[in-house]
Amino acid sequence: MGVIGFNFFKMGTEVKMNRKIYAFYSVLKKSLPIWFVFLIYLRGKGLSYTEALFLDSISAGVSMVFEVPSGIIADYKSRKWLIWYGELFVTINYILLLFGKSYYIFLVGAVFGGLGEACISGTGEALLYDSFKNENLESEYTKYAGKISKLGLRFAAVSTLAASYLYSMNNEIPMLISLLFQIISLIIIVFFKDNQIKEKRQESNLVSELKKQWDNIKYVVMNKSLIKLFFIYLIMLEIISNLNYSSQTFLPELGLNIKYLGVIFFIFNIIASFGAKSADKIKMNTKKIIVIYGILLISLSISNLYFAIVFLGCSRYMNGFIWPLLSGEINQQIPTGNRATILSYKSLLCQIFPLFIDPIVGILFDFKGIRFTYVLMGIILLLWVLVYFIIMKLGRKK
Repeated sequence: MGVIGFNFFKMGTEVKMNRKIYAFYSVLKKSLPIWFVFLIYLRGKGLSYTEALFLDSISAGVSMVFEVPSGIIADYKSRKWLIWYGELFVTINYILLLFGKSYYIFLVGAVFGGLGEACISGTGEALLYDSFKNENLESEYTKYAGKISKLGLRFAAVSTLAASYLYSMNNEIPMLISLLFQIISLIIIVFFKDNQIKEKRQESNLVSELKKQWDNIKYVVMNKSLIKLFFIYLIMLEIISNLNYSSQTFLPELGLNIKYLGVIFFIFNIIASFGAKSADKIKMNTKKIIVIYGILLISLSISNLYFAIVFLGCSRYMNGFIWPLLSGEINQQIPTGNRATILSYKSLLCQIFPLFIDPIVGILFDFKGIRFTYVLMGIILLLWVLVYFIIMKLGRKK
């Protein structure tokens, strides 16, 4: 075992080294069992929906503040060690959730979690991509990333299958296993080969850099199609994330034994993988997808357990292809030279949005119930499409 481990971490060139370690690291991160029972876990700690979702808002707010500074540190100091510290902060959050007895402790943990996510976000991808770039292998990156995504999805499906069963045995087991995975991640990150971007910025570049960013912001604001796509992305991200999150408790409320929750979510993951596989074959435009999603949400609110599982399965299939479709449309609107920067603005908006929306959703869950909230989400989607068509028709008449 020792010889195999030694050969694994000492092999070949930078790109060979990092692609092996990143595959291991990525699979571990996608297999944390706690995430598949996280809302149930927090509810078991005595938190209301509002308190649980407020923790998400705190993490999103902290992550938003440190997103750009962490990116600068990654490029100018060390990507490897920024990832390591990010995972350390996430591990601290899990420890506080495991042993904490007060909501204030959980809030402190959320701060560490948000800081960790800011450090990790995009840093691993940058380190990995530049490993390919520094050896003139950029053309192989997309193929590699696809394989890692597929591998991660399979392991996540297995973890999903086990998570609820482990939780039913002892509600702390999924967290304990997740902590073990975190510790392993901290160990293997040390073996990454660090790299920095070879193209160095000029010392007196601050004014020109600020001007460039201002031009990028103006480009986004003046591009109506891009603004519309950003808005759709944010709305769907918020609705899909809260639907996936709340279904952990919604299905048990309808009568599903919590022991079988993992089986259902395992099936949902498989369904989503088929949706992702068919993304390049789907010709339906985003507005029709939004209408169907709105109808599904309303249907969920009036369904029994078996219909709810069917409707949720349909939504997971759509989840599989809606993100590639939106990503393709967004990228068509962005000039190549500014692609990464403008996409980072979208990422920043994705962190700001939950800061305000998630607490409202949590309050609705607590005081109006999950069914009412699903209906409201569905109506919002249908009204948005209706208003859009009215505005478009009025615009054509003029």
